[in-house]
Amino acid sequence: MSFQNMSRLDRTIRISAGLLMLGVSWAANAPEGAIWPIVFRVFALFPLVTGLLGWCPVYAILGLSTCKPKSPQRDR
Repeated sequence: MSFQNMSRLDRTIRISAGLLMLGVSWAANAPEGAIWPIVFRVFALFPLVTGLLGWCPVYAILGLSTCKPKSPQRDR
């Protein structure tokens, strides 16, 4: 039984978006006490973790999946 509900493309996009958000938050020359780099780091965790796991809780709640349906095994 597989608990993944995300396709390889979906996972790649999420991991890339998460890493991009982390990179922007660390590389930006934000003024002292700016809140947006912290917000970017926190919000980057969701796409990064879901992409690495291949499972999205929002998809699970809504009953969605971007995985291809598995074809039934044929008896030979």
